[in-house]
Amino acid sequence: MHHDRIAILKKSHNFEEWRETNRLAQNLFVWKFQWTGSEIADWKIQKIQKLEAPSTPASLAETILKGAADVSESPLLVRSTWRRREANIESDLSMHEMMPRPIQESSPGMAQPGLRPPCIQSFWQMGDGRADTLLSINTFECGSLAIAHEFLLVLLAEFESPLITRRPDAALGDVVFAGPEDFMMLFTRANLIHLVRNVGRDVVNVNDVASQLDKNLTARPKQVETAVPRLRSRATASALRPLRIETKVGVSAPLNLETLGTPLADAQRLTRAFGLDELPRVRSESQIMYKVFSAKSVEVFSDKEQLMVLPQKKGQQDITVYAVDIARNTVATEVQVIAK
Repeated sequence: MHHDRIAILKKSHNFEEWRETNRLAQNLFVWKFQWTGSEIADWKIQKIQKLEAPSTPASLAETILKGAADVSESPLLVRSTWRRREANIESDLSMHEMMPRPIQESSPGMAQPGLRPPCIQSFWQMGDGRADTLLSINTFECGSLAIAHEFLLVLLAEFESPLITRRPDAALGDVVFAGPEDFMMLFTRANLIHLVRNVGRDVVNVNDVASQLDKNLTARPKQVETAVPRLRSRATASALRPLRIETKVGVSAPLNLETLGTPLADAQRLTRAFGLDELPRVRSESQIMYKVFSAKSVEVFSDKEQLMVLPQKKGQQDITVYAVDIARNTVATEVQVIAK
């Protein structure tokens, strides 16, 4: 993407006005996002799938924004047609499905090859069973809030309609864009990006669904005393209460946590709930989601599958890490970050 194109995109979407906006009173970082199926009242999850991507720069958004590649060289678009029920008028809004093509490694300014932000696509149906009402939610997990906002600009560039506008007064998310009558919403919260849209013949306003999703993300989980997983130190393999990290201001340090298993009974319940043919492998750490709350003076981010903390001022700053498994069992631990 040429620099003049980048400038046009930034200007047209007022990028400098909302970049790195955090509307929470504290920092939130979500790692290894996953659905449990109970996040949205009155809707039932039908299918979950990971959208795989070929090798691209480690921070695709950063690379594109720096002018290393053109948007036309990365994601392909699948178009869907929106129809106003009362007017029976079609409004042609081009939506995206993330099916990117590789960017050539010879592209100037390319970073080391990596993956696009992981994307989980889920499909939701109204709880009353109306087959014609179906929503798709694409959730992109980025390495930081800043990268999420950069990648949001990339996603906005994939739309072909000027009807997608920013909603600065929306009571959800950090940054929100939406289509006419809120039949589609694209918003960020912390390091996550969510695209909520209608894919059924009966279209509905998705504002309430997006609000429920956002509220679920920002809420602190209720701790269950007897639940697994347990947070442990990889170095000592002993329970952490609390974990202590020492570093310097402006110097990042790893947050090494791991978890242990989900009870077999919960795995069997989930098998029945999701109609799976096989028992899910719930004893894998990959099926644990982490929610990290911290003061705004401590940034939490991920780098090459590793959680990191970056203090911005001296002294002790506490953060809280919640580990949630697919049965919604939750445990929390406090982490002391000491910056010198």
